[in-house]
Amino acid sequence: MYSNCISDTGCFLFQPDPEKASRDEAAEREILEKVKASMTEEDLAELAHATQELRLKQETPDPPEALRSVPSLSLLDIPKEPLHVPTEVIVKLLVFCA
Repeated sequence: MYSNCISDTGCFLFQPDPEKASRDEAAEREILEKVKASMTEEDLAELAHATQELRLKQETPDPPEALRSVPSLSLLDIPKEPLHVPTEVIVKLLVFCA
């Protein structure tokens, strides 16, 4: 159980839902089954082909020239002390009178 108290104005209690993941998975499975049922054999074959092409592209190593174009940091690029970023919270209250 998680709790978060905000000064003396109130306290919020949060409890994780142990069944949420299974409900989400069931809902997603239902959606996917409906989508699949609406597809023709041609659609399914096209999807399988696109999936195979994507998998091949993802599993193929990038060429060295592409890897050299990816920016990278070394430990020397990262400051040892955190940077202070000034922040300001502005609260505006609008009151409408009838």
